[in-house]
Amino acid sequence: MGMRRVLATLLAGCKVAAAVAEVLYPGQELIPVVMAAALWGQYWRGKLVQFRVDNMAVVNILKGLYSRDNHLMHLVRLLVFFTSRYDFWFGAIHIKGAHNTLADALSRDNIPLFFSQAPASANPNSAAVPEALLVLLALEAS
Repeated sequence: MGMRRVLATLLAGCKVAAAVAEVLYPGQELIPVVMAAALWGQYWRGKLVQFRVDNMAVVNILKGLYSRDNHLMHLVRLLVFFTSRYDFWFGAIHIKGAHNTLADALSRDNIPLFFSQAPASANPNSAAVPEALLVLLALEAS
């Protein structure tokens, strides 16, 4: 439930926020990975980006580029699109949740702890999410 609240806060006022919130389930950690690729991929040109994820299922999806779940596969396709568009590649490694303190703080709705550990993130203009990206994330694969 924590990730729903965090995303709802980030997407407040956006028309499609509810649609994105509805797709959250155990593979929800893939959504921020795709969002990062879409928002910052242009700065990763020619680089290998290592995603550090505390969900082993998502690490396996990222390594194999496959999921049986239609929506997760839609997200994988979006990620591959952004890697092609911005000319970077990625890897994924599993880190224990206890060592993933920033993500853990967000998923537990401990926003003050998150901002104390990542003060640069307190800038409200640091990661504006285009509504078109939210629409893409919320689409169901057909």
